[in-house]
Amino acid sequence: MLTRMPLPAPLVADELCRAVKLPRRAACSAGITPSQRHVAIVGAGAAGLATALGLSRRGIAVTILEAGQRVGGRIRTVEVGGQPYDLGATWAHGRSAEVNPALAFATRLPLRSSGGAPKTGKTGARTVFGTDGSEVDGRVASRLASAYALALEECEGVAHGKVPEELQGTKDAELPHNVEAAVEKLLARRFSDAAAAGAPSASFLRAAYDWRAQLECCISGCDAVSDLSLEAWGEYEDLPHAVRASNRWQGGFGALMQAALDDLLDTSSSAGDVDIRFGCSVECIRWSEDGVQLTARSSNDSSEVCLHADQVVVTTSLGVLKDSVASGRPLCFEPPLPEPKRAAIERLGFGTVDKVLLLYEQPWWSDLWAALRFLWPEELANNEDPAWLRRIYGCTGACDNAGLEFWLAGTGATDMEACSDQEVQESLQRLLQRCSGASSTLPEPSGLKRSSWGGDPNFLGSYSFVAVGGSGADIDELGRPEGRFREFLA
Repeated sequence: MLTRMPLPAPLVADELCRAVKLPRRAACSAGITPSQRHVAIVGAGAAGLATALGLSRRGIAVTILEAGQRVGGRIRTVEVGGQPYDLGATWAHGRSAEVNPALAFATRLPLRSSGGAPKTGKTGARTVFGTDGSEVDGRVASRLASAYALALEECEGVAHGKVPEELQGTKDAELPHNVEAAVEKLLARRFSDAAAAGAPSASFLRAAYDWRAQLECCISGCDAVSDLSLEAWGEYEDLPHAVRASNRWQGGFGALMQAALDDLLDTSSSAGDVDIRFGCSVECIRWSEDGVQLTARSSNDSSEVCLHADQVVVTTSLGVLKDSVASGRPLCFEPPLPEPKRAAIERLGFGTVDKVLLLYEQPWWSDLWAALRFLWPEELANNEDPAWLRRIYGCTGACDNAGLEFWLAGTGATDMEACSDQEVQESLQRLLQRCSGASSTLPEPSGLKRSSWGGDPNFLGSYSFVAVGGSGADIDELGRPEGRFREFLA
């Protein structure tokens, strides 16, 4: 039997956003008091549920309008061979609810007895292949990738006034504006050429750096490391002890969202009424000093749904907000959002990160390696490879070794989304046939699971980052309420 544990009160979106590593906090709970009895919340993702929990426990009635048919938003857990697999949010950060409030729900979930560790005789073994099929010196590749990662860490000091010596004293006395330019400068000062770096060739050196850059794109959600603001790089807060949610407790992140929903609907713990309406896509928010009027479209019968509330908390993705500011669709604000907020939305970056799980009947790789890395030197480029495939930096066994997991970011992710399942499966299989160390009798995949966050109109991407020209102050601006606390963006 699962026991209910009390949650820290109030658990609101600003705390949850901090826990999942936004650079700054967005105080979307400020100004909402029990005297204002009804708050509308757009979106039933993690931020929407957290906000609803905090408000309902204060005696405030909440209505959640969710465009989809489920809670969780960019948290999406599917079942693969009887095991949970997270196609969206994957990593649970922090060890306790004191560090990450979302983990308060996890205390009631049964832990994975095996810890979800890959069942392999090559635990921890990582093999590196050039994309012509030749196995390369993994120690050299790892050392170069580590040098790139160290340069990224040094760039974090810029936001706190600690500028690395290699970035000082430039001819124009200006720092590079993006992270990639700073990293390249740091690496160039340390390794004058490939020989100094211990690389067999300049092409190998570049490919090793590119491998780590592709990994960083998947971590940060950008299309290229040059998209990332150097000045804001150090504001990223990385909570320790990151573990796959599906390895940590049974049911993955989806179970955590279900626990949050159960808590929200538990009348014994919520003083305010809770109404959740699925399949309601909000199209327009009219806000004034008298309250807010929301117009939504029902996906069930295309009928129009109207709702009046004292206040509204908008938890849609930044991708949706960007499109809305640019074109008024899919979400229209009347009157338009003030210029400072519109400018902040435009400056911040938002990108797509996708995962592909290539399924096999048996884990043929388990006696070969636990993880595989791909180097893509230009002279080894295969013209038959689609461009998105060259954005893949490696793969690893996942979901109790039911399949191999590949990550893609930016245009690599969106280009992959445009392909059919068969095209994706065949392209990945061809890559593995020449770059895995397996025999020519590599078994055929039994299928795949993949995400498509970029093409989903409810999200239009995966997660945000501080782009060149933006700053953490833009996130602060998004969190400021508008119209005497009538409208909040979480």
